[in-house]
Amino acid sequence: MIPAELEQLCRDFWDANNDDYDFSTQEGCGRYTEAFVKHAKENQYEEVENLKKNPGQTQWNGHAIDAFLYALPYSETNSLMQAVDIIGSAESENANFNWGVDQPRYTEADIWHGTSSAPDNSVPWVAYDENGFQQLKSVLAYDYQRRPQAADFDVTVWAARVFHSAYMGPEKEPLGLDAAIQKHRPEWCEALGVPVT
Repeated sequence: MIPAELEQLCRDFWDANNDDYDFSTQEGCGRYTEAFVKHAKENQYEEVENLKKNPGQTQWNGHAIDAFLYALPYSETNSLMQAVDIIGSAESENANFNWGVDQPRYTEADIWHGTSSAPDNSVPWVAYDENGFQQLKSVLAYDYQRRPQAADFDVTVWAARVFHSAYMGPEKEPLGLDAAIQKHRPEWCEALGVPVT
């Protein structure tokens, strides 16, 4: 059975990324589907695979443009697998989020084994974290008040640097918020002319 949590992961991915794809084309839909499969695997859903398509079938890069394959047997007594349609009205201006679970009818032979077009240097999706924003805001407010100086346009530079380091990292290794603040705080304190405390 396909876990309900996977549907929520898929919905969150759609909400965060649907503006980045042209769903009126096979390529745009196919790229989105590849990106979701990659995202699902990065979130411990290793059984999410691209669904292989044969020549003559609607496809992009050899796989379904709007569905993935959940590559686990349906049950202990049924070894077939299910596909899930994740783009409603694919290849149209009206494309939308969908969660259409198909009947168990697929086998290992339906797993696509091609090369993903999703770039390795794509920005990882992360959940919105208001607490992290508030934590950084408090630290910046404290340091600006010690000068004293009202926040200037550079405050956006410091925030961007912190969140880049926190979520992507200087060497493709995310530092986490606390370590990112620790890394960049000496820079803005020096610019403000105040000591790091």
